[in-house]
Amino acid sequence: MTVNSKTVVPIEQGAVNGARVIHLDCPSGLSGDMFLGACLDAGLPRAVLDEIPHRLGLDQVSLSIVAATRGGLAGVRFEVLEAGGEIQGSTSALDGVAHHHSSGHGIEPRHDDHVEHDDPDEENSQRVPASDHRLGIDTRRTQHRGLTEIRRRIHRSGLNATVRERAEEMFVRLAEVEARMHMVPLEDVHFHELGAIDSMIDIVGAAAAMHYFAPSQVTCGVVVTGDGTVQTAHGLLPVPAPATAELLIGVPVSSRGGHSLRDSQTDSSAGIAAPLGELLTPTGALILDSYVGRYARNVDMRATSYGSGLGRRELSDRPNAVRLTLGEATNRYASCTDQVIVLETTVDDASGERIAAAIAALLAGGALDAYATSVMMKKGRPGFLVTALAQPADTERLAASLLRETGSLGCRQRMIGRFIAQRKVVPTETPWGSVPVKIGWLGSEIISVAPESDACQAIALGNGVSWSEVYRVALNSAKRRISGEIE
Repeated sequence: MTVNSKTVVPIEQGAVNGARVIHLDCPSGLSGDMFLGACLDAGLPRAVLDEIPHRLGLDQVSLSIVAATRGGLAGVRFEVLEAGGEIQGSTSALDGVAHHHSSGHGIEPRHDDHVEHDDPDEENSQRVPASDHRLGIDTRRTQHRGLTEIRRRIHRSGLNATVRERAEEMFVRLAEVEARMHMVPLEDVHFHELGAIDSMIDIVGAAAAMHYFAPSQVTCGVVVTGDGTVQTAHGLLPVPAPATAELLIGVPVSSRGGHSLRDSQTDSSAGIAAPLGELLTPTGALILDSYVGRYARNVDMRATSYGSGLGRRELSDRPNAVRLTLGEATNRYASCTDQVIVLETTVDDASGERIAAAIAALLAGGALDAYATSVMMKKGRPGFLVTALAQPADTERLAASLLRETGSLGCRQRMIGRFIAQRKVVPTETPWGSVPVKIGWLGSEIISVAPESDACQAIALGNGVSWSEVYRVALNSAKRRISGEIE
């Protein structure tokens, strides 16, 4: 088998129908190395990843990309090497509370596993001052990196600006999750697994791979997390690990997938299924959190390439692999969908002024939409149903705003899918000045052309003309511009 013999033909991103889409199947979970292996097997040029270690100032690091099999399934095994040896990280980001086990799908680290810091004088690098004899790991030899140092390395890398920005965002996202999980300030988070060399390359590599493929949408099926426990500096913790679990909020998951306990290898002494261990790592969960826009078992697409990324170990009941399918959208609206959280609460003791203020606060706080509906509540009391649409990452913050602003003691949440047309705002010239006009389209069909009302009102008041006149002129001007571009 020849590694990465596939060719990926760039697809123009202007049209919805035929736009590139990616679908992930994770029956054995996901880790950063598995994701990159799948990308390479699906056609990602090795050159996209080969420059990353040097760009990050990791000159002792090399990449191993080999064809292999897991459970009889052929794919690509991606590994990060330092001085010719494989690097293994752990599950947690936090210095001092690191979960000391491998991110390679349940493999315990060798007792001599460590990460040497390539620049000991770099700001925010530090050594753990003591050994954890209970785990058999000499933590005095383990390096940790602060978020500031990692972001500086990425910023100075000279990689594509979009790649740098996305990689930094991913590190910040995980640092925020770790800080919240362990109740420490963000500035006190020092990365162990995510600051380890392999995970730095995994995250920056994922950003580079997705920039190369440039999908209009990424979808994923049910995510298998694994089960059992992991040994950490805190003792035994359940799978998924805390940071992984936080990143999975709103994601359809299964501990073992479609495999029943009777189908799994059993522990003869206990007569129960042996645990799978950790299949989904924090790095894998971070990739899903950063890129997947919709979770669905079935997707409409014309596959053009697929790749399998292999994990470090063999599993007894399934191939340890993730499959990435690259294709083109066949459903006209397939790349116009995403998932959002609906937050809602009912109140019967709030004035209209308070409800209006609550809606304004929700919108100012980043809600995609917010509105109120008149309802009849218990005991015949008239009230309001206040609803907000939120991105999954904003759910907790906007729910708190909803309760605070309405005085309600609770709110409901649910995830829904939605269709969204493509849109852009273009400045349009009128005799009185420029007016922003929002244009919406599906495929090649223009479905909406609408001047911004507030801008029209400001121009009307400043020039002694009616709002309707400004709106009409701006609308006609925008339509002429669109017609000229199409012709």
